[in-house]
Amino acid sequence: MNPVYTGKDVSYIDTKQAQRAGETAAVDAEKLATLAVVNGLGRYPAAALDKVWRQLAYGAHHDAITGSESDQVYLDLLGGWREAYDLASAVRDTALDALTARISTVGPGSAVGPGSAVGPGSAVGLGSAVVVTNTLSFDRTDLAAVELPDGERSVRVLDDTGAPVPSAVDRGTLRFLAEGVPALGWRTWRLVEGPAEPAWTAAEGSVIANDRYRVAADPARGGGLVSVYDLLHERELIQDGRLGNELRVYREYPQHPDFGEGPWHLVPSGPVLGSGSTRADVRRETGPLGERLVIGGRVDGIGYEQTVTLWRGLDRVDCRTRVVDHSGADRLLRLRFPVEVPGGLPVSEVAGAVIGRGFAMPDVDSAEAPWTLDNPANTWFGLGATARAVLTDAAGRVTGCRALGVAEVVVPSLDDAADARPLVVALARVGVTATTSGADWARYGWLDLDSNLPDFRIVVGGPEVNDVASDLIDRAGEEYAAALKAHGAVWVPALTPLAEVWRPGADLRDLRALPALVVSDLQALVEDLADARITAVCPSPVRDELADHTVALLSFGLPGFAVDATGALHLSLMRSCTGWPSGVWIDPPRRTLPDGASFQLQHWTHEFSYALVGGDGDWRAQTLPARGQEFNHPLYARVVEAQEGPLPPTLSWLRVEPQREVLLGALKPAGNPIAQGSAAAVGRDLTVRLVESTGLGRTAELGGALGLDRIRPADLLERPLGEPVGAVELAGSQIATLLAAPGAPAPTASTDGPVLGPVAEPAQPVHARYWLHNRGPAPLGYLPVSVGASPGLLRTAGETVTFSVALSSQLRDAAVEGTAVVLPPEGWTAGPGSRPYRLEPGGHLRFPVTLTPPADTEPGLHFAAVRIEHDGQRFEDVVTIAVGDLPGLLPVPGDAPEDWTAAQGTKGVTARDTGLSVDVSSESLHLAPGGRTGLGLTLTNRTRGEIRGELQLVSPWGTWEAIADPVRGFTVPAGSSVTVDFAVTAPESTDPGSYWALAKVMWFGRCQYAPTVALVVEA
Repeated sequence: MNPVYTGKDVSYIDTKQAQRAGETAAVDAEKLATLAVVNGLGRYPAAALDKVWRQLAYGAHHDAITGSESDQVYLDLLGGWREAYDLASAVRDTALDALTARISTVGPGSAVGPGSAVGPGSAVGLGSAVVVTNTLSFDRTDLAAVELPDGERSVRVLDDTGAPVPSAVDRGTLRFLAEGVPALGWRTWRLVEGPAEPAWTAAEGSVIANDRYRVAADPARGGGLVSVYDLLHERELIQDGRLGNELRVYREYPQHPDFGEGPWHLVPSGPVLGSGSTRADVRRETGPLGERLVIGGRVDGIGYEQTVTLWRGLDRVDCRTRVVDHSGADRLLRLRFPVEVPGGLPVSEVAGAVIGRGFAMPDVDSAEAPWTLDNPANTWFGLGATARAVLTDAAGRVTGCRALGVAEVVVPSLDDAADARPLVVALARVGVTATTSGADWARYGWLDLDSNLPDFRIVVGGPEVNDVASDLIDRAGEEYAAALKAHGAVWVPALTPLAEVWRPGADLRDLRALPALVVSDLQALVEDLADARITAVCPSPVRDELADHTVALLSFGLPGFAVDATGALHLSLMRSCTGWPSGVWIDPPRRTLPDGASFQLQHWTHEFSYALVGGDGDWRAQTLPARGQEFNHPLYARVVEAQEGPLPPTLSWLRVEPQREVLLGALKPAGNPIAQGSAAAVGRDLTVRLVESTGLGRTAELGGALGLDRIRPADLLERPLGEPVGAVELAGSQIATLLAAPGAPAPTASTDGPVLGPVAEPAQPVHARYWLHNRGPAPLGYLPVSVGASPGLLRTAGETVTFSVALSSQLRDAAVEGTAVVLPPEGWTAGPGSRPYRLEPGGHLRFPVTLTPPADTEPGLHFAAVRIEHDGQRFEDVVTIAVGDLPGLLPVPGDAPEDWTAAQGTKGVTARDTGLSVDVSSESLHLAPGGRTGLGLTLTNRTRGEIRGELQLVSPWGTWEAIADPVRGFTVPAGSSVTVDFAVTAPESTDPGSYWALAKVMWFGRCQYAPTVALVVEA
């Protein structure tokens, strides 16, 4: 879908951030829960994590995470991402608390001895410790942050030798530089009482520095960065005279001028306004942990705040941009960093590799040039080289160097394409994607037809076999023919620099438009690519000179990027798009943001985190995939009282060597029984998933206190493939799944311990036809046994009615027994009232139920349920019984509208009566940081039966800490009203901003959306 559907990487940007938060929490939760299970601290929370991954997968399809959905679908999906994040966070925190409770924080070598005690009445007293946990497979140093208990602010940090560690308390959060936290392990620091230094103090000027960088901002140019100077390498990263970290606002068409689609595409209309054209407020602040610039301004009616921080001891430039308020439509926001890497090409991390990309054209008018050529990145993108051609003269003297990114491989004819496969694979391993074309057929490189462009070509075969080689050598001259004959390969430079031919509508098929490597020995070239460098003779003077360094942007949940031909990095932040299906609402009443705009317009406060890094060598030398992991996986800090315990204060459970080159993708119990329909518990074997991140191949070694033994290869489904191995040999960019046994047995049996996470849905009973509630995939536990009642609607004037009940088991290796209980409307009789059952693996049964109403049954909606229990949860299906003529409560008969008409949704502000009305206590909630308020939801039941259901308070990423328990069950008796209160609490560290929340009310296969409520955090 890229780079054609470029809008997918930034439309509904909050969903990308939510997905990344859920993924991060899930991976970390798996690792920590596994460590807790190995230590006998509980049972693996298989059901909770199974639901997490199903929610994340459910939201990852092409009209969900892409942001190309309607408003109503967006709200349903957003609730799923919230659930995935909450479940994963609950597992992570439960496991982490179980582990830290067993860590010894007193004893020899500690800053606090065995006789120390916690101060009376204080959660952070004399002798307390803070344990910092690292979930990554390599040692790391980064900022640790922990929220302190209310009233605790006078805290200082000591290391394990008793030496003071610079720290600061900022709005209730303690931060300090946690150095040397071991791979997949922890290190412990001591907390002592004492006056904490202020986190930030105002200082003069607009230049900040640490040991690695010096950064300068210009207030007259929107607070943009006029300099980012690398002190270690004595190199300026920002191009002379240009501006880094500039917020740019692009006007867009409502939909694509040619294709008529909205959020799928970026559709710039030409005008761009940059924050560099306006003045901004710039403040410099210093503190014990570093220095920062705080910037505030407006551009094109959009208020923004930016923070640029240099932490002492860290070699990155941390940045944050907050879009505080905006009310426009059809706008795209990007950040631009014009960086200085002569000869560099775009490079980005994708899901399991790093690849070269083509330049983009972010400033075009899409009515004239339909493609901006943006691309997605996983955790980082930059300017440098993923592979390179080292150019020499005939004597072997190096004369230049050319970055290689995207290739056209030209074979003599299409019949020869299969022979080029080893070359295409070798290129891909080192990050060069390639398209094969034939000299006798259509060629690659014309933007009117191709979705991207190559930056060089490889011509396979000499002039005697390949017509393209013949034409190219003829045009280049005899000296090239001689070099090819003498060396088996020759580099033919382009006539024009790449930046000059890379333009809208470009046609790069001309043989001299791009540099070309003509090779007669294909296997020799394949072997030469093994180190991501090829050497080639170029007889003429070389203009290409690649600087041997790389500059990159790390990001969290911000996949969209572009690198233009001038070398400027563009990071897409967000957009507001009005093209279809933006704003579409299916089921009336239509809901909107508090200001009346559609949710796709994103009219609320947004926060974006990213960091600029640079250094010598390519992305491999800088281990950028590992740095991307660091930026996306925080260190987890826990305050622990002084305690004895069996686990040491510093420990590494699993270290993968070579560090930062082979990464740990997953650590979990082997197998996925729930997903396979199995009732079996997880086994003792562990799954270890390794990612070779250099593209060059590595030999991996696994160390640490887990003592992994019997390491053997497995397939992606975690089924063993062979016998135990010694060294783990990984090819370039290989993702390897291994099975292993932990070396030390668990100190206590974990089969009877507590489950390390949620085991049931918070709203019970669970509606069996869950899909009618728009809540995503099946409930926790994957619905191993289900109940269904049909038809869902019965009508009667007082006569007996009958419906059918079906029970089925999705388990393939266990029989299940239970009793199905029929819950008739009050006063009605049911036959049978219950039915015992036994279902063999994969079995099912069906039985009829007859309901007889009393003689005085009143007209209205009545409900009959059939309920079962399994594994601690209750599941029910419900039949609605309409007694009498109820035109206001039943569906209106008639033909369904034509598909396209239905796809336009509704503008209706009132809905058909369901029998349950939903009202909110307030249209807006205002609170200050550290404050608390509540949102009341009043449910009024006007039916003849009890209504049972589920509430979910949906709100955007960035508000989830404020709404701690967004899902809960409810029961409303017939003819009654119930008010449910949701607590809303703004942590003390919350910045002012405007947000929203909307309650979904789900009951008996119905889904209602309450009015949207504004959430405002005031200064």
